Amino acid sequence: MVIQRIQSLFLLMAVVCMAVYTFMPFAVKDEVSFTACDALPFLVVSIVTMLMLVINIFLYKDLRKQIRVAAINTVLVIATMATAATCAIVSLQATILYSWLALPVAAIILTMRARRAMIADRNLLSSSDRIR
Repeated sequence: MVIQRIQSLFLLMAVVCMAVYTFMPFAVKDEVSFTACDALPFLVVSIVTMLMLVINIFLYKDLRKQIRVAAINTVLVIATMATAATCAIVSLQATILYSWLALPVAAIILTMRARRAMIADRNLLSSSDRIR
């Protein structure tokens, strides 16, 4: 069993970034702002992304699976950004609030940092197994 360290904090901060991004207005049309609750596809993808990030925190017993899920989470965050842009431009015909795009980018960076820490843990475990 691997004891989680910094990667749990990185993943938790990524969940917070995605939660703020999901429930803050992401588009404006005629002085009316839209949130994820107004666009069902964006809401579904955002909730799936946040759930996968939370599940990834608790996969610490299987490090290989946790590393794979972290890679999938990165793709899901990118899919969330793409869905938000599609909902804003095509469905709502609104302009995107670009200031909130920093949060998914931060979530991507945090997820990649967590994955890098998981790989470092795996390498540390394999090197300690060689010593035995």
